[in-house]
Amino acid sequence: MGITLGQVFNYATNYVAAEAASNTIKAVGAFENARGRMLGDSSLLVTQSQQDRVLLEIAKEFKLKGLPRAQEYLEHFLDATGKDKHFPCALLLKEDDAVRTFVINEICALLRGKRPRQLKGNMPVDPASEKYKKAYSRIPVPQITFSNMDWRYATGSFVFDWERVAPYSDSHSIVRIWGRDLYQWHPGESRASQLAHQAGERLVRGGWAANFWMIADPCSYIILDYHGKEVEEPTIERPQSPDTSQKL
Repeated sequence: MGITLGQVFNYATNYVAAEAASNTIKAVGAFENARGRMLGDSSLLVTQSQQDRVLLEIAKEFKLKGLPRAQEYLEHFLDATGKDKHFPCALLLKEDDAVRTFVINEICALLRGKRPRQLKGNMPVDPASEKYKKAYSRIPVPQITFSNMDWRYATGSFVFDWERVAPYSDSHSIVRIWGRDLYQWHPGESRASQLAHQAGERLVRGGWAANFWMIADPCSYIILDYHGKEVEEPTIERPQSPDTSQKL
């Protein structure tokens, strides 16, 4: 018997580098294909999609070991249903202090009028206007900002939306925060995991996996200090998430 993909999987999980695992898979795949053509047995042929799937399975079991949410999201991607994944926005902000600080500081800076708020059409709004005081805004959070590795590898970067939900006050604000972003791959970007990103993109093109929307259901914060130093714990809201595509 020849080397099976299962044996490749067990062998390649010993590699730390994705490139080493990828090269191992390619080498065994090429061997199996050559053997299948020589013997005239199509069952021995290893397709590119099979190789890509094994590479991402290795990433899930090895690179994402101990990161249950990241593993769950990658498995959901490989299931190819494309169904939305919901989670409480308050949970992400509670479990990742760096993201919470980033988002709240951005909101506070906007409330203080220290930077122009970007609304639909990217037109800055006068901080002194009533429209500014009531309007919503969007906060993209880069992946590198995440301090919680489980969330970092589950969502990658993430886009939050927020809006004021109470009359304007000089002393405090009640804001609602929610978000939505697409679970997808970036094969053209140079990074340590580029091979995995290329594999994921090929699986999507072939219909063997599917990108999906990650939706952070809304929560509310009471911001007591516009410098972001005193913020009351959020409350989780139950209504359906707003369609953020209509916001900006």
